[in-house]
Amino acid sequence: MRTRRSASALYVAEKRGKIWVIENGVRLAAPFINIGVEVNGNADRGSLGLALHPEFPDTPWVYILYTYDPPETIGASGALGHNGKGQRVARMIRVTANAATNYNTAVPGSEVVLLGTN
Repeated sequence: MRTRRSASALYVAEKRGKIWVIENGVRLAAPFINIGVEVNGNADRGSLGLALHPEFPDTPWVYILYTYDPPETIGASGALGHNGKGQRVARMIRVTANAATNYNTAVPGSEVVLLGTN
């Protein structure tokens, strides 16, 4: 589990791809974002890092690094399947935190791949 604190909240990344916001010691009911379908969580893989832009929330970007399971792994089996032991790349994405939800969720569809395409 990785964490990053903003001025009023704690952002926590679970290994399997859910990012949570914790305010005043309480985890919010809905995740900030769930990218679990893209995360390979086998062994020491999974969500690898989380960072808020240095000027967050004025620049409401959240950076997420994880081991990437490409779409072709869904439905495959063995090492080639989702969460399989086959070779994978790391991926870094940037998402935009939604001001309308007090930065507690990501703007749907705001994901930008910065590193790690197949």
